[in-house]
Amino acid sequence: MCTLKSFPNSIEHTLAWARDWFEEEFKQIPDNVTQYLNSKSMEEFMTSSVMTQQNMKLDSVLKIKNSLVDQHPGTYSLTHSLTHLIIYSLTHSLT
Repeated sequence: MCTLKSFPNSIEHTLAWARDWFEEEFKQIPDNVTQYLNSKSMEEFMTSSVMTQQNMKLDSVLKIKNSLVDQHPGTYSLTHSLTHLIIYSLTHSLT
């Protein structure tokens, strides 16, 4: 059983967890938001490659909403500050 998502106890698992988290937060979610914003209709977006996996639809939509509505910083400066706070809280909570 892979414990990567539930308890990364070895350094290799910790590094893989961090890489996966970073890729999701700073590549996959922004790519999904961009695809949503570039779609002509909700139907077009819901049939896109992002939404092909049935079990990921709700998760993807909630992350898009979170990015555009709940945690939208508004400016580049605020985006940079938010990113810094996220990385800082993740790295300093381990010590």
